[in-house]
Amino acid sequence: MRTSELRGTAPRILGVALGLLLAVHLVLLGFFQISSEDTWWHLKQGELYVMTFSLPAQDPFAFTTAGREWIKYSWLADILFYLLYRAAGLPGLVVFRLLMLTLLALVLYRIVRWCGLHPLAAILLVFLASLALRFRLWIRPELLSFALLLAVLALLLRLREGPPGLVYGLLPIQILWTNMHASFVFGIALPGLVLGANLLP
Repeated sequence: MRTSELRGTAPRILGVALGLLLAVHLVLLGFFQISSEDTWWHLKQGELYVMTFSLPAQDPFAFTTAGREWIKYSWLADILFYLLYRAAGLPGLVVFRLLMLTLLALVLYRIVRWCGLHPLAAILLVFLASLALRFRLWIRPELLSFALLLAVLALLLRLREGPPGLVYGLLPIQILWTNMHASFVFGIALPGLVLGANLLP
């Protein structure tokens, strides 16, 4: 085999190896037992919302906040998790988490590739991001907020090339995010930063 052929094959082999390593990592991470206490709390809240068909004004699970208004940033995510749990039990939640991790990895990979990053560097960056965030990727509303964050980033990166009306895609994302997790402020801040950068000379 010629040296030039070896040079062309080596990056491909390395890319496949890194991709397989990332896939194995995501599967192991996705099938790890649900050990976050927050998961059970969100499931209980989701059950309360579904069973009462309401969003109670006060938190019935905490005596320390009795009498205070209960702000429910994650009611939509709680209902989603509870319905999944009711339909498929813990295995359903684990499979959902695995699917979400795979989706997050694929979207992040596409985003960094759009930015011009080499495929090997993109795979490595996704792998490092999954390692860094592995303790934040439980069955909690935060998991869904990462997906919405990537959706905002992907849309912002496509604004220049896409049709002018593409910017209105931010509105349904923001509405969803506002009812999923308190990190929805990033959905306002990121477009604000892009707008500010475009207004500067």
